[in-house]
Amino acid sequence: MEMRASDLIARAVALGACQYVLKSANARVLIDAVHLAHRRDPAPSHGRLTRAEVIMHREVDAGALPEEMPLTGREAQVLRHMALGLSNKDVAHSLMISVETIEEHAQNILREINAKDRTDAVVRAIRAGLVGLSRLARVNGRDGNDRINARKAG
Repeated sequence: MEMRASDLIARAVALGACQYVLKSANARVLIDAVHLAHRRDPAPSHGRLTRAEVIMHREVDAGALPEEMPLTGREAQVLRHMALGLSNKDVAHSLMISVETIEEHAQNILREINAKDRTDAVVRAIRAGLVGLSRLARVNGRDGNDRINARKAG
């Protein structure tokens, strides 16, 4: 299964990446990114990594969830991370909570939406429109921000 760039970026954010460089980047861009990462400087605020981080960590209004997804806001965040195929440990790291809390949220999610397992929960969430990796398409610049930022920078 081939992963889209937006999926890879979202996983990188969840796992704590601080910089993201396209494989087509020239040597100067790569060197600059390494220096920024070494200094622990944040990614550029207009970059894909930052946009992914904002989307993934955005709080979810439980009242706005579909009827078939009676979850808390935090459970919806956990489900969003589960949709990326992240382990409980990786979800916990991303959301800065304990693995035990993630395990509890995962069990609550399965129970609340009557899912057989994690895969079933993710499929149900995608069908309900709660999570969809297409929501992360903005990370790839499909919202036009890359062109706007390029004009501002250039």
